[in-house]
Amino acid sequence: MTITIPHLGNVYIAAKILFDSLEIDYVIPPLNNKEALFIGSKYSPEEICFPFKLMLGNYIAGVEQGADTVLVVGSCGPCRFGEYSELQVKILQQLGYNVDFIIIEPAKSIGLHELLNRIKKIGSGSKKSARKKFEAVILAYNAMCLLDDIESQANFKAGYENNPGECKRLLNSCKKETYSCDEPQKALDILRSYQSKFRNLSTDYSKKPIKIAIIGEIYTVIEPFTNLYIEDVLMDMEVSTKRNLTASWWLKDALLKTIKLNSRELLEASNEFLPLYI
Repeated sequence: MTITIPHLGNVYIAAKILFDSLEIDYVIPPLNNKEALFIGSKYSPEEICFPFKLMLGNYIAGVEQGADTVLVVGSCGPCRFGEYSELQVKILQQLGYNVDFIIIEPAKSIGLHELLNRIKKIGSGSKKSARKKFEAVILAYNAMCLLDDIESQANFKAGYENNPGECKRLLNSCKKETYSCDEPQKALDILRSYQSKFRNLSTDYSKKPIKIAIIGEIYTVIEPFTNLYIEDVLMDMEVSTKRNLTASWWLKDALLKTIKLNSRELLEASNEFLPLYI
């Protein structure tokens, strides 16, 4: 089994750390680009949304590089995201690709037993013990949290840095160095070192930069190719930005949703203005 994944921001780095920890075969497709969009659009229904087309382009690129299994999260939310995989499986079959899908969906939708079976399937090709597999998942989750924290610091401090361009340079260096590392624990150490660098970054908080909150549809907000690298552009303009939607936030929210403890700070902040469930 050789696994591939769709791109969503920095998820590919955390996924690589997970797969390296499990010592299983995987293919990370090229970062989203015009070619992925062209291929995905070519084989997707014309009216389907942008993320669907990019994801399909990712799958085809991964499969053509040797992957036979796609790992993706599912959803029973308000949009068609929950139906993506079913349609994408059919499209790939019509194109002659024999691909298996591991779809991680909420336990309330498929049952806890089925969810655990699907998670178990990810590491089925690993010779690691159950304990080591669990540690690999925790390692990847910690990496995702560190990545999101580092990126958040970079985007916010870009408006206050004393050395223009330092935040962007450090952020790009962090991603490149971490992704190039094939030793999971060392990769985590690299992330921690960059987190420390950003915390000690030379800044001047007497500055009064433009401050922008980036909000919107989760895929478009997180995946830089879809938003024309807006955060990079704003960093170059020395604008301080804030984005609450991250991959680690989404994962934490999904896990806590099962015990109804998700998004407590958002619910409390909106209660005065939006007392009803939407």
